[in-house]
Amino acid sequence: MTLPTTNAIRDRLVALGRACGFEPYTERSPGVPKSYAPRTDLVLAGTPLTREAAQRIDAIAEAASLSSPLVGGRPPVVGIEIEGTDPTTKTMEADLLNLHVTGFPISVLAVDSAPGGARKNVGDIQCRASRLRRTLAIWTGIRPIAIVDASRITSSPIVSPGRRAVSSKPAPVTNQGGSREDARRMRDSIFALGTRLGLRVETDATPEVLEVLFDARAVCGEAAARVLLGVAGFDVCAGTVGTFAKFDTAFTAHATDILWSAEPLADLDQFHRSLAAADPDFGVFWPRCPFERCGIPLVAFEIDSGISKHTAGSLLHLARSARLGVLVVPDERVSAARELIETYRRVVPVGGVVVAGFSEVARW
Repeated sequence: MTLPTTNAIRDRLVALGRACGFEPYTERSPGVPKSYAPRTDLVLAGTPLTREAAQRIDAIAEAASLSSPLVGGRPPVVGIEIEGTDPTTKTMEADLLNLHVTGFPISVLAVDSAPGGARKNVGDIQCRASRLRRTLAIWTGIRPIAIVDASRITSSPIVSPGRRAVSSKPAPVTNQGGSREDARRMRDSIFALGTRLGLRVETDATPEVLEVLFDARAVCGEAAARVLLGVAGFDVCAGTVGTFAKFDTAFTAHATDILWSAEPLADLDQFHRSLAAADPDFGVFWPRCPFERCGIPLVAFEIDSGISKHTAGSLLHLARSARLGVLVVPDERVSAARELIETYRRVVPVGGVVVAGFSEVARW
């Protein structure tokens, strides 16, 4: 049974989400393995996709033995777990793991740290959750997860002074995803299909998340940047120690062959600002919304004409670029590609990655 405190927190978050244009859904499990599907307390979803686009994305998820990554035909944008009581450390660890495994673009753990009542350890719930978030980032990677106290959640968004322009133009084609002519044709076919489905399509797409983390160096300090973000250290090119001056000297922004995305909501930045106000630590490491330029990533594609070290690199791009990834290879290479995925499963989160042969994709 849901507790009154939990209901009150959820209602406040629903109001904030609706004010920012989201459609709220409760107790959903988008894009997770069917064998064990943790339910997320509250999911805020974006604009509905076309029926054909939703069916195609669901078919890709089915091939990976995952539940639909959509809710009500809409892309989930924010996943929220709510703790209205005094949860144990392991309970909050499970909350954060569930938010990681479902892969929401933005995640929230909402807690009630208000003093009072007979509960113990109430005052440090948000502090404990924040420590867990930092620890989990070391084990499973950094993700945009806000830890917010119920008392700091407002039902009205914080208005942004101005939203940066978002270009819907595809990036220039530089990497052809394999040298064979049939790989080039496959790339063109996937690009055309995404356009026909009404999705935002980008070629050689680079993750905006890394750029946002790099921007955080100005506010989190050099020591934190060195330890947590990797944006400080020894610059081999310059021969100096300190904070890297440019993004491309600190990180390698991998380029995914093709990325299908959903258009971001106009008020997504306002929702992000509201989270940053409720959780200043979140605002430090995520000084701006990491999905303004490319939209909400749905499906990433890598097209390879053979199986090699290049393919292993493609696998990492697929696992980190979107909710679903498709490794497209010649039909005779499908079996080898699946074996490659199994080899790297222990170190790369490949649960949402599937292999498709050229002939299968041509029938889409």
